[in-house]
Amino acid sequence: MNPPVTHLVEDLAASVPPSTGIHSRTLHSAGDAKVILFMFADGEELSEHASSRPALMQVLHGEPEVVVDGEPIACRPGTWVSMPPELPTPCVPAAPRSYS
Repeated sequence: MNPPVTHLVEDLAASVPPSTGIHSRTLHSAGDAKVILFMFADGEELSEHASSRPALMQVLHGEPEVVVDGEPIACRPGTWVSMPPELPTPCVPAAPRSYS
């Protein structure tokens, strides 16, 4: 028997980046797990930050550059990055982009 679905997002890639600013939306939050969708308009970037929890990033659109532990990572759609807690991580999107 399969467990019941507690949360379903059918197509994250269909999310449309905003025309201005940075938008975020919590898709799921339970216990120690939280999933947030970030969407960036052209020219926007997220300042350096660190999470108190392990962080996973999956790029849905675009080609952001992410610096992890001082090493730049050129991302593209489908890129998946796993980061330990408390690691400073800046993210600089190259154009309107979405990732969770």
